Amino acid sequence: MTAQRAPHPPPGFVLRPMFPRRGASVAEKKARQAAKIMALGDALIAAGVEGLDQQAHALGVCRSTAWTILKAQHKGSGLSANVINKMLAAPKLPPTVRRTILEYVAEKSAGCYGDNKAQLNRFSTRLCAKHLEEARALQSVTSAPVRNETDRSVHALVR
Repeated sequence: MTAQRAPHPPPGFVLRPMFPRRGASVAEKKARQAAKIMALGDALIAAGVEGLDQQAHALGVCRSTAWTILKAQHKGSGLSANVINKMLAAPKLPPTVRRTILEYVAEKSAGCYGDNKAQLNRFSTRLCAKHLEEARALQSVTSAPVRNETDRSVHALVR
């Protein structure tokens, strides 16, 4: 018995995806995530922390984890909540690096990197509540429009 072939579509027929694409593709979102993680290395160098040993110490992680982060060789899901908790708890973390990590947390928890609801929920639950609130506060301050001189001074402190 031979398998039946599907009939050819009529002329002018256009095959459309079942679910239309909204916003950026997954590849674009993952590229944005990798760029943000690589920005951690740039922030460390800008803060004067050079060398893998010093960078690992400043981030509060082991050398191999620091190498993976700085070379953006992490897995597709990005930085884990456990690693982020360790980095944000590090006493020698420079403020610019802390800000970059908090921006990453705010963007990841907002779903900017293509994670589904279950992954976002798992990430938010495993992340220290203090760090999650700090990231959300940073996001609200940096995304709010500057209306007066007081707001301008708050933006200057945060940036």
